Amino acid sequence: MHFEGNIIPHPWYQRITLESGKPDLSAIILLAEIIYWYRPYQTLDKHGKPLLRKHFDGDMFQTAAYFETKFRIDEGSGPEGAQAPGRRRLYP
Repeated sequence: MHFEGNIIPHPWYQRITLESGKPDLSAIILLAEIIYWYRPYQTLDKHGKPLLRKHFDGDMFQTAAYFETKFRIDEGSGPEGAQAPGRRRLYP
């Protein structure tokens, strides 16, 4: 069985929170997505040797449109919204 995609460490739900103390799910999802795309993955070359590859070349996160489309997160909750009132830093 092959699994792929975002991995969300459980401590993030306690560390990445709103001022109310509730998990900031939008920020958690966005961070997990960014880490997934930047984390290299292993594949094999034509001779069977392990090879680390990138998921993409360039920077696909230049606009909030990617996140808004994929996660249905509105502009205020997207990357620009990370500095909005009511949000805390990753490590307060």
